[in-house]
Amino acid sequence: MDKVILLYNDYLEIYSRTETSPGELIEAFSAMKAIKDSLESLGYDVIPISVTKLNMELLSLLKKHKKTLVFNLCESLEGNAELEKTLPDFMEKHGIVYTGSGPEAIEGCLNKFRVKKTFKNNGIPTPSGALIKGTVKASSFKGLRFPLILKPVHEDASIGIASASVVYNEAEAIVRANFIIHELRQPAVAEEYIEGREVTASVWGNNPPSMIELSEIDFAELPTDLPKIVTYNSKWNTDSPEYIGTKPVCPAIVTPELRARLQEIAINTFKTLKLRDYGRVDMRVTSNGEPYVIDVNPNPDLSPDAGFFRAASSKGFDYIRMIDRIVTHAKSRGEAAAAKEERESIAIPAAMQTAEG
Repeated sequence: MDKVILLYNDYLEIYSRTETSPGELIEAFSAMKAIKDSLESLGYDVIPISVTKLNMELLSLLKKHKKTLVFNLCESLEGNAELEKTLPDFMEKHGIVYTGSGPEAIEGCLNKFRVKKTFKNNGIPTPSGALIKGTVKASSFKGLRFPLILKPVHEDASIGIASASVVYNEAEAIVRANFIIHELRQPAVAEEYIEGREVTASVWGNNPPSMIELSEIDFAELPTDLPKIVTYNSKWNTDSPEYIGTKPVCPAIVTPELRARLQEIAINTFKTLKLRDYGRVDMRVTSNGEPYVIDVNPNPDLSPDAGFFRAASSKGFDYIRMIDRIVTHAKSRGEAAAAKEERESIAIPAAMQTAEG
């Protein structure tokens, strides 16, 4: 029986993170259990490992099983999301095949300001923004058009995103930027707020990747005094007006022309950032039909009630088949890398012999 190592964050670590709610904790456990059950249904012998930090025991085990596929669910180490790339970096260097994106993609997506530069350099539409750190002044927002949305530069799962994140003048912007800098202990990204629809593209595969489906957030039931954004409450606090007023609709109802444009942008984004196996691209669309990429998640939530499975199920995939497809993508990628390495190991001695001859 083939083995799969299932790496996931220790739940006490997840709960220690800033703003983490019981809902997020339940979601993380739900994903781990559903993936474990699915892998076992597919005939794999699953070795689940709860990870808090890198230690010799974990590294030795991974080296010992370096030919074993790793299903990687770790999104942080020691409660720090900035360390998410550490495990993939180790596995990459030791030739261990694992699901999901590599350290370069993870690091690139985790810095919300740096990734905007990558977008602009590669022709991917994204709202104008600025990195705010240190002393916050009115001049910190020079060149940006209000309203703005203020985000922490290094977070996922909508941590640090609230209704107060959308600001309409410099005074509000200064207050929110200072909150992020002093309370969340990281720089803030000020980004021009795009009024319009919020659409997510779920993408998977390699060489080439393909879009599974588009999903849209329906803001119709959101109180009119709240901005139409997906906040932390929208995702995790089930009794909040934000949660009640942000319902996902999948498939999104869009014109064929807009669908084609969103698909093109999503796949281009996926490839530009070197995502692998599966990922999610979040976009806002203006009333004129102009899309802007606002966020990218290289390893999105795979729990049974999350958006990625919602997209896959809209195309006829049950949960087990979705997990099987992700594993297949990772295995195929690993096999291709191994074949390339073997070809290169044969080609180098041959070239040396030709040169000597």
